Amino acid sequence: MAGHKGYVVSFMMDVLAGVLPGSQFGAGVAGPHDPDRKSGCSHLLVTIDIARMMPRAEFESRLERLIEQIKSVPRAAGVEEIFFPGELESRSSALAMQQGILLASQTWQSLVKLAGQTDTPPPAGARAASAAESEES
Repeated sequence: MAGHKGYVVSFMMDVLAGVLPGSQFGAGVAGPHDPDRKSGCSHLLVTIDIARMMPRAEFESRLERLIEQIKSVPRAAGVEEIFFPGELESRSSALAMQQGILLASQTWQSLVKLAGQTDTPPPAGARAASAAESEES
């Protein structure tokens, strides 16, 4: 999906998840890697009963074929791998389970300060990002 179709899907997601619920939209939404800016994002929940449309096994098989097609397209120079939506987040989640949650230094310092003020230990499994790690995000 590219060109006008991708544009329409992206535009409609902004309408449904930004304009309709009264949240920020377009340039008013900060990306997830900008810890110093309020996100301004909202959420949209759509539920679909797959079983009303096709057997679950058939859906999963079709989805796997789509993922295979996406991952097998020719890559641009310098691109090692093509990711499907959610794949990077899944990998990040698995890494966080192994290494702990990486927080922006300012966020970590706020949590440590709050923990001290409330006589509670700082969150386990979290750590502040080093300058190098912050630049990679």
